[in-house]
Amino acid sequence: MAEILQQYFTAAEIAERLKWSERKLRRIVRERKIPVLEEGRDMRFDARALTALEEALRKPCQSGSTVAKAARTFKSTSRSKGNAYEEARKLLT
Repeated sequence: MAEILQQYFTAAEIAERLKWSERKLRRIVRERKIPVLEEGRDMRFDARALTALEEALRKPCQSGSTVAKAARTFKSTSRSKGNAYEEARKLLT
């Protein structure tokens, strides 16, 4: 019964706190499968849902100062202008 006394928030309240539209919040919840309490169109957020939302939105640090960047060894598969020109010239001669 103690679980019933915990605090719940509506989608409108959470969207307002995040400065988002309610529509955007609902889309993110659906796409990232956030475990909200739902009945029809009514959506409620408890502590578990808020934690899951925060974790789903968190991105790793992009700064190179904290993590060494991996060496990039990718080669482009697109043609360079020079190669395309040479191929066209060969076809014409």
